[in-house]
Amino acid sequence: MQANAETFERHLIAGGELLRDSKIDAACREFEAALAVKPDDPKALGLLGLANFRRSNFDEALPVYEKLVDLSPNDASFRLNLGLVHLKLGDASKAIVELSASRKLDPGQNRTVSYLGLALARGGEYARAFEAFLQAGESDLAHEMEQHLSDEEKQAIIDRVRMAKASGESKNNIAVAEVSAAVAEAESDAEADADVETDAGEDSSDGDSFDEIDAGELDEILDEKMDALEDGEPLPDDDGEAEAQAEPEPDTVVVDPEDIADQSDEVVAEPDEVVTEPEQVVAKQVVAEPAVPSKTSRSEVSRIIKMAAVSNAAERDAARTAVGHTPPVALSAYATDRLVRPEDGDHTFEISGDGLLIVRCEGHVMSRTSGVVVSGGDLAYEPVERRVRARNTGEIFGGDQPLFEVSGVGYLVASPGEGEFAALAMDDDILYLRESLVFAFEEGVSWESGHVPGSDGAINVVQFRGDGAVAIHSDEPLVSVKLGGERVLYVDQDVLAGWIGRVIPRLVQPVAGGAQSTPFVECSGEGIVLLGPERGNRSVAG
Repeated sequence: MQANAETFERHLIAGGELLRDSKIDAACREFEAALAVKPDDPKALGLLGLANFRRSNFDEALPVYEKLVDLSPNDASFRLNLGLVHLKLGDASKAIVELSASRKLDPGQNRTVSYLGLALARGGEYARAFEAFLQAGESDLAHEMEQHLSDEEKQAIIDRVRMAKASGESKNNIAVAEVSAAVAEAESDAEADADVETDAGEDSSDGDSFDEIDAGELDEILDEKMDALEDGEPLPDDDGEAEAQAEPEPDTVVVDPEDIADQSDEVVAEPDEVVTEPEQVVAKQVVAEPAVPSKTSRSEVSRIIKMAAVSNAAERDAARTAVGHTPPVALSAYATDRLVRPEDGDHTFEISGDGLLIVRCEGHVMSRTSGVVVSGGDLAYEPVERRVRARNTGEIFGGDQPLFEVSGVGYLVASPGEGEFAALAMDDDILYLRESLVFAFEEGVSWESGHVPGSDGAINVVQFRGDGAVAIHSDEPLVSVKLGGERVLYVDQDVLAGWIGRVIPRLVQPVAGGAQSTPFVECSGEGIVLLGPERGNRSVAG
């Protein structure tokens, strides 16, 4: 027994040292070896869960925290961590169940209320999320929920929170109703053909038809992303106690941790990331690194970015802030909230929380440079010509705001101005877009220039085919209209953005209005017609 205890402690201490040195894979092996000796030890399980969490192996962290909850069902921190893992895995309904249970077990944990609000927002429970954010003092997050509520709903919730506080009841003790399931996503796939006239009225080299793009498979893009302030977690020292702190993760802004007096035998970590979901709700998601069990102490090792936390500020300073107003924001929070990290991601195109388009180049990529506010690396630029049947036409793609073939290693960061960017992922698809909407696309995407039949080259269109990503810029989000059966759509020529499927576009002149009437595009066939006002786009081409 003594030998087993020594073996357990040796692996646990070694794992702690490795985790402290950010050698997470090796640390996991040591924690697993410790658990081979004591399979149900909560400290070893907690450290293994934390290590998996830090290397983003949430699928492996999940059974660890499920086991901890089974072993100690009344431990609020274990349920909190399990809820956070469910949030990371995108399962809002399960996250709500665990976070609600954690809140009932420990009503005084303010951050649990914040996380519960985020889970509710991701599950479409906007009214309950609004109430949770108010209770947690997260006024900026609560503000994001207001757009989904009627004035009556909003006022009723505000009154309820105020009454609870006025009656002496902690805002964290307000009951939360049972949860509903997360919103299911549906995807629809289609594949079809349509005609487009190419240069001088000729058909494209692929014939008179093309396949429909699978619009349902386009990746959703985060609307916002903010980095939180983080410190390391206490890890076992040579005596097996949780005293030493880990080094901060790379690219993390570190602030002084908030130490909390000993209250239990758990070590709880504050959130390490704030994310917003791009679905119908624009809600900031706060996700924390999980709690690490310890035998002797409980300390706060990182804290959440607080954006205009009105109630917390009032309690700390005794300074009042009017409803709907925000007090000054900490400089570190202000800077971190607006961080753009063009060198951190792997995708060629990414959109930041503020709507900036990040274009990464490792070889070649096609991109406009209008609106680019920051660039980095060693890049070269060469204007791109329109292409018909795999041959250049001598005309510059994009007109007076040309598209460039960017080569080298580096990145561009473009501002959307008064419009917005969208990045579309193609998987053996075909998509037609108005040339003026195309901002960038990957080198591997096949493309060809053309124009709407009957427009005499006035409405330039680009055909994209195959695999890869395309980034577009438009004044407003594009709208899609389904076309099917014997129906015919008549679209303002300035509004047509593109189409997907067996759509046959043709520019026609209204008979009743004569030559003075504005032409429109007649769309027949089957597929999806994309609409987006042309006015004010970056390029005058098309």
